[in-house]
Amino acid sequence: MRPRDRTHSKDVILYGIHPVTETIRAGKRKVRTIFLARESSASTELKDMMGVLGCHVSVLGDQELTRICGSPHHQGLAAEVDPYPYCVFEHVLDGTADTASCIILLDHLQDPFNLGSIIRSAECLGAAGIVLTKDNSCAVTAAVEKTSAGATAYLPISRVVNMVRAIREIKNAGFWVYGMDSTAPHSLYSSKLAHKVAFVMGGEGTGLRRLVREQCDITLSIPMCGQISSLNVSHTAAIALSEFEKSVSRTRRHSSAKEL
Repeated sequence: MRPRDRTHSKDVILYGIHPVTETIRAGKRKVRTIFLARESSASTELKDMMGVLGCHVSVLGDQELTRICGSPHHQGLAAEVDPYPYCVFEHVLDGTADTASCIILLDHLQDPFNLGSIIRSAECLGAAGIVLTKDNSCAVTAAVEKTSAGATAYLPISRVVNMVRAIREIKNAGFWVYGMDSTAPHSLYSSKLAHKVAFVMGGEGTGLRRLVREQCDITLSIPMCGQISSLNVSHTAAIALSEFEKSVSRTRRHSSAKEL
């Protein structure tokens, strides 16, 4: 088992049905207390999971639960759990040696809702993991976990001090690095993606930093057909992940046809 990067030591409050139930199901974090709204009708599955955990269950009024969560979007369920278990950077590369793989690199991303949405898309579309910068970036907070709909319980997420150095290590592991930039002359749709890719995305409003951009093998854009000139970073990530999955599926079909 690789060591975990535990930057924070204080327990956190997760809230929302999916973040709590998926965290319990994944079994990677200690659950200390379950908080239920007094009028909550917990599912049989959740009751079974709470029974197995054997942790304390506290029944609260809706206003008190909102106060504890710091948000009204708790859906009648919250839990006091260990801090989010970031993985060490090398773990993101584990298991990618002999298979088509995609990693998402987020440089100075600051909006928790963007981060949560990207994590959800990455987990659903089979990404190997996500790499964040430690400074000037959003961490995996309760709001991020709520937006991810529980995807944080399964997807490896690492934080690095130096994104440029991380990109170099990813290249050494055989990945082709694509910087996503709305002004890039090369289109994502017309590019033949590599077998192992890393998509790099910059912060909201600032885009890719110069040194990070210079480390990319190529920068790609998503052609715009409407009146708005660019996409939100979370939408860009979902489209890039989808294009990679489409490329991998196409390669698999061709390989199967050759075998026949």
